[in-house]
Amino acid sequence: MIPGREEFVALWRYLTKCGGSVVHTPEDIAKGVAGDSGAKSTATRVLICLEVLEECGLVQITRDGEHISVLIRGGKGEKMDLEKTSLMRRLRKMAGQ
Repeated sequence: MIPGREEFVALWRYLTKCGGSVVHTPEDIAKGVAGDSGAKSTATRVLICLEVLEECGLVQITRDGEHISVLIRGGKGEKMDLEKTSLMRRLRKMAGQ
C-alpha cells in the first residue's frame, strides 16, 4: 500500500497535464494516471499520494460525495521529501519498515 516515487511523479504529471486542477472520482484519476504513464494505478494509491501531497502543501483537496477536487498549490521544480510526512511514516511503521 506504500506508493513509490514513480507513482507520485506519474500523479503529479497527470495533474499538471490537466492544468493543475482536476475534479473526478478517485477511480477516474487513477485511470487517467495509468493512461498517461502506462503504470498501474488504483484509486486507493492515488488517494494516499494525494494526501501526502496535501500534507506537503503541494495540493489542495476537496471532497464532494464521490468526487474529489484537486488543485495544485505550488511546488514547481521544488523537491520535497515525501518520506518525512506523517502519513508516509505511519504507513512505513504499519508495514514494519
